[in-house]
Amino acid sequence: MNLSWIALTLAIIATFPQMYLTISTGTLRDYHPWTPILSFSGNFFLALHGYYRKDTPLMLFGVWFMMYNAILIYYTNDALN
Repeated sequence: MNLSWIALTLAIIATFPQMYLTISTGTLRDYHPWTPILSFSGNFFLALHGYYRKDTPLMLFGVWFMMYNAILIYYTNDALN
């Protein structure tokens, strides 16, 4: 198994506790609003980099964290309103 696939799997598993807590409580505490926005942007470029290098695990890594940060952005914006 390629190390990229192992890193991708572990990184996805690591996001579940925060995502579960955020979705189940409907709030996001102790996160600066810019943190998920900047992370989303960085992961967008990571996904593009993986796409152009034809590195599927790296591309999926970026895409997964874009989705994860989009959820956090949603709850951050919801808390600000």
